[in-house]
Amino acid sequence: MPELGSFQVMGVYMPIIYLVLCETRATVILRRKAHRYRHTLTGFSARFTSRSEVEKVKISVAIQQSLMRPISERDVTSPPLALTTQHSCSSSLS
Repeated sequence: MPELGSFQVMGVYMPIIYLVLCETRATVILRRKAHRYRHTLTGFSARFTSRSEVEKVKISVAIQQSLMRPISERDVTSPPLALTTQHSCSSSLS
């Protein structure tokens, strides 16, 4: 039997994960709720809007937040892990 590479396995699991897992980001959930309320309860009323629809964020800011948030949360919630990771990265470079 041929061995499966990691990309082949990801190719099988990623569509399943995409279809099965629910969205957990608050901005997306609230935007969907506001859209549903606008169209089902009131016909169409601009009264129901989410904050993310009103306050548009630049894509560069969103990317920066997405890249920096895991690092900053790791440093705050687990300082020993952050120090160990930084030490192992710096020692492997030299």
